[in-house]
Amino acid sequence: MRRSATLIGISAIAVLASGCSSDSEDGQKTEGKERTTSAASSPAPAVDAGRDIQAAVDTTKQSTARIDDRIRVTGMGQDFTTTVKGAFDMKADRGSLKVSLAQTGTSSDAAVPLDEIFHGSTVYFRMPEEMNGDTGWRSTPRDEAEVHAMLRAPLNDPEFVLRQVSMAHSVTAAGEEKVNGVPARHYTGKLNHKPLLLRMVKERREKAEEPM
Repeated sequence: MRRSATLIGISAIAVLASGCSSDSEDGQKTEGKERTTSAASSPAPAVDAGRDIQAAVDTTKQSTARIDDRIRVTGMGQDFTTTVKGAFDMKADRGSLKVSLAQTGTSSDAAVPLDEIFHGSTVYFRMPEEMNGDTGWRSTPRDEAEVHAMLRAPLNDPEFVLRQVSMAHSVTAAGEEKVNGVPARHYTGKLNHKPLLLRMVKERREKAEEPM
C-alpha cells in the first residue's frame, strides 16, 4: 500500500497487533533486538505510544491515499487472496476501489472482480462479470456492512482499519525504516475482543468466541 509515512506506520501496527494479543485468532511472530541492562540499573519502562497513534489516525483521516493491497486469509477451511486497488479521499469520505477475490494459487482468470464506490455514508458495489448477467449497482449503508473474517474491513473500507487501530492499547515504538523510499515508524500493540470482532457477522463472532 502506497500511502504517506503516517499511514504506513498505522498499517504496521494493524498487522503487528494481530500477533501481540491473546485475543487474536491468527498469531504472527515478530522479532526485535534484545535489550540488556547492567546489574546496577533497572530497565526503563516502555512508553505507551497510544497518543502518537491517535494523532496519526486523526491526521490520516484528513488525507488522501493510493491503495494497492494484497491480502491472504487462511484458517477455518479457507485460503483465498484478495487484491484491492484504488484511491481514497479520507477527508471527503469518498473513494473508488477495484477488488479481486480468488482461491490462493489459482490464475487471475479465475478471480471474482468487484467494483466499489464509497460516497459519504453509502457504499455502492457491483460484480461486473456476474454469471447470471445482473451487473447492476447495489448499495448499502456504510456503517451496516459486516465483517466476515478477523482483521478484514467490511467492503474493504480503509477507514474501518483506522478505527480498529485507534482502539489498540499497550502501544510501543518498534523501530524505523524506509518503505518504498518513505520514512516509516513501526509500532506494536494489542487488540482486545471489541476491535477484533467489531461488526463481525453473528456466526463468525460466535465461532471466534468459542473456548480454545
